[in-house]
Amino acid sequence: MTLEEILSARPSPGQPRKYDFPHFERTILPSGLQVLAVDLPGRPLVAANLVISRGAAEEPAEFAGATILAARAMTEGTERYPGVELIEAGERLGATLHVDANWDAFNVSVDVVASRLGAALELLAELALRPTFPAADVARLRDERLNDLLQVKADPRRRVDQAFTSTIYASDSRIRGQRAATRKRSRGSRRTSCANCTAHCSTLAGWRSSSAATWPGSMFRAS
Repeated sequence: MTLEEILSARPSPGQPRKYDFPHFERTILPSGLQVLAVDLPGRPLVAANLVISRGAAEEPAEFAGATILAARAMTEGTERYPGVELIEAGERLGATLHVDANWDAFNVSVDVVASRLGAALELLAELALRPTFPAADVARLRDERLNDLLQVKADPRRRVDQAFTSTIYASDSRIRGQRAATRKRSRGSRRTSCANCTAHCSTLAGWRSSSAATWPGSMFRAS
């Protein structure tokens, strides 16, 4: 069969399958934390996500780039589990911890088997409430970010992305301004970067005064 015959016989699109979003329960804890729970029967794993609705778009100019850097540095250790002990604590539970940040939100999450959810939520709370941001690790991550920014100049696709952002956003847009400020601010001192991680993450987690014990494991179920 020739290439022309293969292309001429391409299948037509099928009908999209119906999808019903699962029902969720919404609960407001005494601390003000909103909990959304979705029950998916037959699933052995539970995914718990802590979403803080403050992302890089809300960074003050003097903290430009701190949100992404803080997200990357959070898993480098906590007050109770410094360094690799945090990774080992997760491995003992069979859990996977994630920290991510984007323009709109800051996310801390854990995936674990349902029977170990309580202990996994305690570990998630430890990570979210008591990260230490070790200076050496923050400096390493900062240097990696600087190298990444230099690599942008050698990557045509990413240079086009920068040009596209500059084209579609107004000169006074926060997103356009934050991209430029991030490139400039990343060249600041390592000491400033470490301080910015701690200060900005504390600002993002304004809810941190609430006790981790108010996170009910029963709100996340798998059966």
